[in-house]
Amino acid sequence: MTHHAPPSAPKRAARALRLARALSARALVSLSALAAPLALAGCAKEQPPPTLKPGPPIPGLNLSGGFDCVHFGFLRLRQTGNAVQGTYEGVRNDGDGGTLRGAVEGDILWVDWVQPGNFEAAQLPKKGKAWLRISDRGNLLKGRWGYEESREDGGVWEATRSEFYAEER
Repeated sequence: MTHHAPPSAPKRAARALRLARALSARALVSLSALAAPLALAGCAKEQPPPTLKPGPPIPGLNLSGGFDCVHFGFLRLRQTGNAVQGTYEGVRNDGDGGTLRGAVEGDILWVDWVQPGNFEAAQLPKKGKAWLRISDRGNLLKGRWGYEESREDGGVWEATRSEFYAEER
């Protein structure tokens, strides 16, 4: 039986370096193969959400009044014809509130929203779009909101008519 002496420290270091280089080269090739399709997918135009179609108009609908909204604080709306404008307080009351303008089409309220931001709270201005499906004779609004031109990428927006806020309807 022959006995081999363990490799010296410099030889072990050189072998480890060769192994690391080989593994790094393989990893780089593998990552490159994955990165190209991902980069192309990232550059591709965002796929639009399924087409949202308004349902029939709600007879006698008037959204004027107050709505409670967990995500955006208290929402005040004023409807004139199909046009709707309003404000929302935000949940922190430190510049996360804003204004909105939109129009009712069938049973959907389409809106553009703006938050002016708050310099002291280090909040930049923001804007976006949203859609809210109107149900329960105008007492429930459920939909989604997004940033800039999207109506989807922000999240859920739900609001229920407030029992504690009366405004001319």
